[in-house]
Amino acid sequence: MAHPDLPLFHAENREDAEGFTPDRYLPVSEKYIDYYTELMTKHGRASGSERACALAVP
Repeated sequence: MAHPDLPLFHAENREDAEGFTPDRYLPVSEKYIDYYTELMTKHGRASGSERACALAVP
């Protein structure tokens, strides 16, 4: 749940790229990059590809 005094931000994603105009940029740490690279590699092994993202049907 969002904090009532803080603005809500939407992250960039490929599906909604049309009309997306960023107004803030946040730095990303090496730890963040390493974590998601390892996670995509793990999902890739499970799917028989080099890297993959995991999705779930609601």
